[in-house]
Amino acid sequence: MDKNQIVKAIGAIGRASQKLTKDIQLTAVGCIEHAVKHGDITLCDQLVDAIGKGMRKASLRAWFEKNGPMYLPKGKDKFAFDAERRGEWSQEREETLSALPWEDAKPEEPIVSEFDVSVAFDRFMKRIEATVKDANITVRNRALMELLGQQAAIYHAEQVMNSRIDTPADAK
Repeated sequence: MDKNQIVKAIGAIGRASQKLTKDIQLTAVGCIEHAVKHGDITLCDQLVDAIGKGMRKASLRAWFEKNGPMYLPKGKDKFAFDAERRGEWSQEREETLSALPWEDAKPEEPIVSEFDVSVAFDRFMKRIEATVKDANITVRNRALMELLGQQAAIYHAEQVMNSRIDTPADAK
């Protein structure tokens, strides 16, 4: 494939992607309409399954959860009906849903090319420390938390000392 063919193919893919995104929006609105009118959410699951691996399933699921009478039970990949959020179907509801892009319901995960264990560990320790402060929670193995905190402090202190040693003497 030469450059012109590649550029032409990229343009075709872009146009097809835009059309598919619009088709999904229209169909998703129809799925919610059907769920509201008939209490049947299976079409929502079918649409999520139909978009395949190359599209943003998590965003479509989030859009359905935010805007329709359904939710994803913890640990499941199929919707459950939520009668309390059913409401009534109207032209206004259809217009509102049509104007809420499904692909914006959940931002795409950032691309990660580097993982800093120290940063992740510090976030982990902050979550543990916040949880331990909850008076309604029984804390077990507190000594492990304290040991990890002490070792992290030692590690960070060593990193600071090493960065000072590695700095050239003539740097100001």
